Amino acid sequence: MSLLKKEITEPLDVSLVRTGKDSKGNEFYYYNYIDIAKHLNKHLGLAWSYRVTPVVNDASEPLVHASLTITDEHGQECTREQYGSSLFSSATDSYAEKLKASASVGLTKCASLFGIGIELYDKAYLKGIKSMLQEKEDKIAALKSSIKNAAKEKKLSNAELKTITCEVLGIDQENYSSDLLSLEDYQKIKEFFDNN
Repeated sequence: MSLLKKEITEPLDVSLVRTGKDSKGNEFYYYNYIDIAKHLNKHLGLAWSYRVTPVVNDASEPLVHASLTITDEHGQECTREQYGSSLFSSATDSYAEKLKASASVGLTKCASLFGIGIELYDKAYLKGIKSMLQEKEDKIAALKSSIKNAAKEKKLSNAELKTITCEVLGIDQENYSSDLLSLEDYQKIKEFFDNN
C-alpha cells in the first residue's frame, strides 16, 4: 500500500502560488511553508513531523539540513531530506529570521520530494498559470497601495499598521512578515480600513 494518498500529491490551489526573485534577478515560483504545513495537516493530521539542524553558521546565508517524516496508518515511516538556505536581503535582517526562513525553504523542498508542490517544477504547468499569477500579483499591488494610502490618511506609523494587520488576521506580531500575506489577507486588511 502506498504511504501517500493520491490527494496529497495533487497540485495545490493556484491561488497559493507565490513569486520571488533570486539573487540574479530571475523569477521563481514557490509555495509558502505555511501553505505546505496546512496541506500536510489537512491530509495527514498529526502523522508527519519535521526536523531542522543548522549546518553552516554563515553570516550571509544560513544553511539547514531538513527532514520531513510521514507516517502512514500502519505506522510505516518514510523520510525525505533536503537542505534549505536564505540570503540576507537587507541590513535589518536578523540571523534568527534568516535561519527560520532557511527552515521554511527546507520544508517546501522536503515536501516536493514526496510530490507535494512538485507541479512548480513543471514548465508546462507554470506556463499555463503565468497569466493568472500576474493578475494575482497586480491585485496584491493595488491592495497594498490602497492600504498604504488608508494608513497614511489615518496618520498611522508602520508599527501601528503592523499591529492592525496582525489583529485583523489573528496572527502573532512575532511571526508577522508581509512576505507571508496572501491575496485574501490583503483583502481582509483593506476591508477593515474600508469599514473603519
